Amino acid sequence: MCLMLMIAIPPDGEHFTDPAKDNNHKHQEPQTVTSKYTVTVTAYSSARRETDDTPKITANGTLAKDGIIAANFLPFGTKVKIPELFGEKTFVVADRMHPRKKFCVDVWMPSSKNAKKFGRHEAITLIVSQKS
Repeated sequence: MCLMLMIAIPPDGEHFTDPAKDNNHKHQEPQTVTSKYTVTVTAYSSARRETDDTPKITANGTLAKDGIIAANFLPFGTKVKIPELFGEKTFVVADRMHPRKKFCVDVWMPSSKNAKKFGRHEAITLIVSQKS
């Protein structure tokens, strides 16, 4: 009996995700990049000291959860990818930051500890739309 094992190794600089294990890829429509920006990327959580008086509710009225970002320079509902930091994961703009934050993106995380550990990065942010 012979057993063969095949392993897919992505080329340097590319991200590899197993769609069967990545919930973000289930039934995802093909997307096209409409524009890109180099921005400062930080993270926040629903801790009271990081938000206003409604910490679990975003600025557009939805529940803060994985996949939500805050950005002042994009309209609510804009779909965004940050491939350098998150691979093919798609985020949705549903929250705002302090008005002094112009070209910044704040990624929601489940805890202050996670947000602090994430830190601050400069990264290319891709604005995507669904292909018709």
